[in-house]
Amino acid sequence: MSRRKWILVGMTFCGIIIIVCLTIMYSYLRPITPRNIRELSRQLALNLSGKHSLVEVVLITANQVKHPRIKRTLLEIHYRLKTPHQRKQFDELLADYPEVFPHEFVLAVDYGGMLGKADIVLKELSETWPDKAEERKEVITKILKPLALQTLKGKDQFRRGYALYVLAKLGCKDTVPDILPLLQDPNPNIRWQAQKALQLLGYKVNE
Repeated sequence: MSRRKWILVGMTFCGIIIIVCLTIMYSYLRPITPRNIRELSRQLALNLSGKHSLVEVVLITANQVKHPRIKRTLLEIHYRLKTPHQRKQFDELLADYPEVFPHEFVLAVDYGGMLGKADIVLKELSETWPDKAEERKEVITKILKPLALQTLKGKDQFRRGYALYVLAKLGCKDTVPDILPLLQDPNPNIRWQAQKALQLLGYKVNE
């Protein structure tokens, strides 16, 4: 083969390499859209509703999502969940990647887990996660508030306490009539949590 043909082959090969590198770079740098978050929520909800451990759920979901940056981040989280000295709560791990997981998404996962209803919350997010960032707080409040109120009526005392915390942190002042009776609850921890919730909502409560 002549020198000129070798040069052409070399230039063609370099061109292909450049195109491949640019394609890979673009796939990782392209923004994460609301559609990607809805897809992620759907896959997590489906996998959580099965009989998998959280570690398995994260790995399965990583292999299902399409966005390469979400996939890579989930694989990192999967590794950290398996590594004792790096272990954190799932929502804390999500919060370590704010460029991937929006703050409101992390809150929804966190609060949903507190209520024992993370799969329900994620299923709702897969259908209602908004395209506009300013609507996120309203959307997660609409999902979490009725679940928290439902949990208040349950028998699990820890979940009831978490429900009060969730309602307070979301600023659900319209739930004060539901919280006030709990100041007389037989469980002293629930009474204390009710006081703290009312204080967080801006009310003075005698302790």
